[in-house]
Amino acid sequence: MRNRKIFFSILGGIFALAIILSVIIMHSREEVLRVIFLDVGQGDAILISQGSQQVLIDGGKDGKLLLEKLGKYIPFWDRKIENIIETHPDQDHIGGLISVLQTYEVESVLETKMQSESQTFKKLEETIAKNKVEKVEAKKNVLLKFSNGATLQILYPFDSVTDVNGMHSPMSYLTL
Repeated sequence: MRNRKIFFSILGGIFALAIILSVIIMHSREEVLRVIFLDVGQGDAILISQGSQQVLIDGGKDGKLLLEKLGKYIPFWDRKIENIIETHPDQDHIGGLISVLQTYEVESVLETKMQSESQTFKKLEETIAKNKVEKVEAKKNVLLKFSNGATLQILYPFDSVTDVNGMHSPMSYLTL
């Protein structure tokens, strides 16, 4: 009798594991490309995802709020965001990215050469360096490729940008 309970417990565990694994596999093969505008209060945050591949554009001001929003669209088992795009170093665009870099594995950060004297910018740069995240200069014709063949192309700035000079978002022109 006892052996039968152990057998059925093991069989039930294997069945539950099989269901969980099939859901994970089905999700990772999802071919739909989604663009999700996240309401993070002040600032911007846009998630572009296809299956288990994500690109996050900006992060709003509040890291806790951003992580909460990302949790609705990135499954709990996916702890990787392939690319983060930082349009410019204002706090309401980069503040939440620090929490993302501390929570998720991030392959690369695309940013212009603009600098800021803010503590938020300094903390972001320290976190990028600490986590050994690749930094890519964001300028015209830089491409990010998705597994279904879609590409995200930066159309502007045309060349290196080191100063905003009245432009709100120097990297506001992207195409999919």
